[in-house]
This record gives sequence, structure tokens and C-alpha cells, in this order.
Amino acid sequence: MNVPKQEQEKTEEMVSSIIGHVGISIATLDFKAKGISQAANSPILLELNDRNTRNLIFKKRKEAGVLKMENCDYSGKNIVYFNEDLTRAKQEPFTQARKIKMERGYKFPWVKNGQIYIRKTEDGQAILIKKLDDLNDL
Repeated sequence: MNVPKQEQEKTEEMVSSIIGHVGISIATLDFKAKGISQAANSPILLELNDRNTRNLIFKKRKEAGVLKMENCDYSGKNIVYFNEDLTRAKQEPFTQARKIKMERGYKFPWVKNGQIYIRKTEDGQAILIKKLDDLNDL
């Protein structure tokens, strides 16, 4: 997310370079990448061949800290985000969890392996959100 369009852009090469900057060498044949739309900062959807590679990418991304385009040898100061691709059924509960974060003082809504979680405090218990009704019980 938040990757600006580049002149002479070859999406798969750019994705390989960005992933390489978080410490993973990934061959172009191991994934497919495509822009979602022609918008300036359109998300890039990455389809990986196995879950282990996906999990490693998210782990290394978290360890790497803030990742900017200029640090990946591309123009722009945009911060690059890695997000999971949620189904439509999961998008709405996650959107609502982010709203609840602000309204009710929760700190951490997040998605891991397609599951939505929220946490009230840094050391509080993670609460699994399976459906919208689970948010009403918070």
C-alpha cells in the first residue's frame, strides 16, 4: 500500500526490490503482482505461492520498522505499508474495529492470518472479532 506509480514501472521488479529491503530475497517467479487500479498510489496485490513466504514477509516487515520508498531506491517519501487482503465479509468488521479504537479507547486493532483482533491496552488480552456482533460486546 501507498506505493506511488513510477515511470517505466515493472511492478514485479519493484515489489522484489521493496521486499528485498526488508531482508528477503524473493525470485520473480515466486509471486504475481498487479496494481489494483491506475490511481497514483493504488494498492499492489501480491499473490504468493505458499503461506510460509507470506508469513516470513510480514515478520520481516515488522522487524524492519518504517519503510520508505526512498530507502528502496525509488523516488518519493511515501511510507510503504503491507496489509492482508481481506474478504468482503472481514472488511466491515475491521473497519468498525478501527472506529471503536478511537471511540472507546482501544489501542490495537489488527489482522493476522485473516483474523481480526483488538486489544484495549498494550499488555491486555487479544480479543478475536469474528463478526460485527462481537464488536457490540466490547
